[in-house]
Amino acid sequence: MDDNRAKERETGRPGGLGRQPLGVDSKGGSWAAVARGPANQGRWTRHQISEGELGALKTCFTEVLEIPEERLEKTRMEWRSTSVFMQSVGRKVPAEWVGRELRRMGNLDYNVEVVTMADDVLAVRFACEEDREAMLVRGPCLVAGQLLTMERWKPNFIPGSGGSGRVVVWLRLPRLPLDFWAKETLIQIAATAGRPLALDAATDQGRKRGFARIKVELDIRTPLKPGIFMKGAKEGLERKI
Repeated sequence: MDDNRAKERETGRPGGLGRQPLGVDSKGGSWAAVARGPANQGRWTRHQISEGELGALKTCFTEVLEIPEERLEKTRMEWRSTSVFMQSVGRKVPAEWVGRELRRMGNLDYNVEVVTMADDVLAVRFACEEDREAMLVRGPCLVAGQLLTMERWKPNFIPGSGGSGRVVVWLRLPRLPLDFWAKETLIQIAATAGRPLALDAATDQGRKRGFARIKVELDIRTPLKPGIFMKGAKEGLERKI
């Protein structure tokens, strides 16, 4: 009994029952967990129910509202090809700041539409699909010192459900031996962290070789990698990234 009371004081839960924070892997941290901490749990579900399940629901509720799929699809068409979901990995950033930065980054001649959703998620709509696709690879997107995730719009997206985790960052490889400076090798190294997008100008032209920089797309929900062990035919090299 005394042990249980002590555990209650430590955990704040009856009998000392602890709870693993949502969004944090018990076997190791992720990019998102390091930058933002536990995620909020969504209150909606994207589960596609069967006809049998729908019939069972109708016996439990006085009314089950069925929205015509044609109407939903008409609304989706307004967002599908020109929009993204964005969210700050760190502190909350005002929507108007994000809109101004996106206009500057893309050198656009119009104001980007930014709509605030729940859980600090932003729905961002560009004037055309070309502007959206260009922005997806133009990052990193930093506003007021905060890194923002950016993913293509998708139907039935629920804010706070952990469905947004794509970021574009610069991967820095310091003190890399000259042996590893072939472009193919640099891209191969970067691919262990995410999807390589581009080399920066100095790295591409080989003007400075104190460190290499490669732009990569990665998912902050995946486990955080502290480094990589690279092996040639004769010897290996451990390198932090």
